[in-house]
Amino acid sequence: SEVLKCPVPSQSNSEQKTNVPLEGQDSLSLTQQDRRSPTGGAGVLENVEDQMFRSVEGQAASDEEEEKWIGDHQSQMAEVKKLLARFPCCNSGCDDTTLKQLRSSFGNPSSCGHENSLVELAQQLSKLKEDFEMKGQEEKALETDMEETKGPLLGEIQQKAEESELMKMEFQMLETERVRLSLVEEKLLNVLQLLQQLRDLNISKRTLGKILLNTLESCCDSQHDK
Repeated sequence: SEVLKCPVPSQSNSEQKTNVPLEGQDSLSLTQQDRRSPTGGAGVLENVEDQMFRSVEGQAASDEEEEKWIGDHQSQMAEVKKLLARFPCCNSGCDDTTLKQLRSSFGNPSSCGHENSLVELAQQLSKLKEDFEMKGQEEKALETDMEETKGPLLGEIQQKAEESELMKMEFQMLETERVRLSLVEEKLLNVLQLLQQLRDLNISKRTLGKILLNTLESCCDSQHDK
């Protein structure tokens, strides 16, 4: 805008210095009047519209970012629920309680870089559950192998025990036979010694025969009495 200058009479230097601020004030006043003109009002309106457009764009971007975060958060919660549903306790309806406990343990998942903490924890729990189930299957397989091996072993042990019992009975019978034979041997030795003594007495054979027969009859009678 142009500044209108009014001619004034010539004054002294001090008076001219005094009039300089007044001249600036007049220029500012004229500029403000110029802004209040129709052309200046259009510029102000454009500035306001530009600010409003930027504000709307910022609000839309903020809403879009918030919706994106909500979508990601819901997706993470759905994945966590899906992973937690594999556990028996969560199948019985404790999903929300477990999620609240996990969220309280790990804080707000939307701040401090903890967006994926619940998902990672659920994945680790799922992996541990799979490892536990695998160990259980291996244990069942080992039990099955032990049962399959234990059956023949028990049968073989029982057979060996029966054979050992038979061998023990045979040993007892052999021991009894050995004792009986020892007694017979002892008696035969006594008979031989007796016959040797009778021969030394110069007894006739006929008399010895009678003595032997009488002795045998006495032995037979004693056995029948028993």
